[in-house]
Amino acid sequence: MTHDSEGSGLRVYNTTPANGVEIKSELGVAAGFLYVFRGHGPFTHNLGFTGITPNSALAVTVTEIDRPDATGKPFIGNAAISIANVAPGTNAVNVHGLVDFGTDLNYRITVASV
Repeated sequence: MTHDSEGSGLRVYNTTPANGVEIKSELGVAAGFLYVFRGHGPFTHNLGFTGITPNSALAVTVTEIDRPDATGKPFIGNAAISIANVAPGTNAVNVHGLVDFGTDLNYRITVASV
């Protein structure tokens, strides 16, 4: 699935705001989700994550990847990519950040419950 986010230049691949690719722990329980995006500039994403509450402790990372899907390999390129704010909610987490680069890049946000 691909869609533009209201003219922001953001293009979302293989995910929706309601779901991501689940990461399982060695015990087979949900440990986190991967969300893949393409874009540049500031971003805010509402990411679905079943079981999250407003009081959940989360770890959130962002990395550039070499292709726009969950199998993309992370690398450090010339862009500075950062997460600025994280706000857990009910079965979702809001993430605000920045892809500080002049053109669109593939990037992956990983959210883990800790």
